[in-house]
Amino acid sequence: MELSGNQTAWCFHLGMSGQLRLAAGDITALPHERLRFTLDNGLELVFCDQRTFGHTEVRALEPTTDGAPGGMGTEQALLPAGLGHIARDVLDPNLDVSWVVSRLRSSRRAIKTKLLDQATVSGIGNIYADETLFAAGVHPATLARNLSGEDLRNLLEVAASVMRHALEFGGTSFDQLYVDSWGNPGDFASELQVYGRGGQACHQCGQALDKIVLDGRATVFCAHCTPAHHPAVRKAD
Repeated sequence: MELSGNQTAWCFHLGMSGQLRLAAGDITALPHERLRFTLDNGLELVFCDQRTFGHTEVRALEPTTDGAPGGMGTEQALLPAGLGHIARDVLDPNLDVSWVVSRLRSSRRAIKTKLLDQATVSGIGNIYADETLFAAGVHPATLARNLSGEDLRNLLEVAASVMRHALEFGGTSFDQLYVDSWGNPGDFASELQVYGRGGQACHQCGQALDKIVLDGRATVFCAHCTPAHHPAVRKAD
């Protein structure tokens, strides 16, 4: 949130349970409310945090490393200080796909691990990494460097497609910690193909889905639809 003068920004780290909620008018306190701001348009921005691991602070703005705008919603090539190490979001129109592909091609890590690496590309959490890899037909333990440049470009397109599809449903909500700015839960859980479905039947082939721990993250995939030695990455629809 940029402050007047365009030299500083109010930053929020949501921790494990933080939420930024919008409220119209003078309403009673929301559950786990910590801070409330009145915006110029009359709406109120409310910071809620059940587990209190989140925090907020004012930071100076500094130039982006690539000279492009700091993100969607601003035309200024500025970011809060100390955040330049975070890569651009997979849906950011200024994402340098060639740069991301180069980083992936030079990695010895599993492709799922690299999709979760915010120094490479941000915005893809554990849910959407599993869904992306399934949609692309890629086994999550495949080494990133073993995928061709074309495969990796297709994979990023699939990731963006999965994210846009999830946004159409308001995201994935399993409890009240995951709601939109107005407190509405997302409905993408009904669209999930693999995440959280270990041991259940694959929607495509009927085979039981496998669940493993990959670099510390629970990972669900179909060994039939995403074999360890897979063909070319399926493109986004």
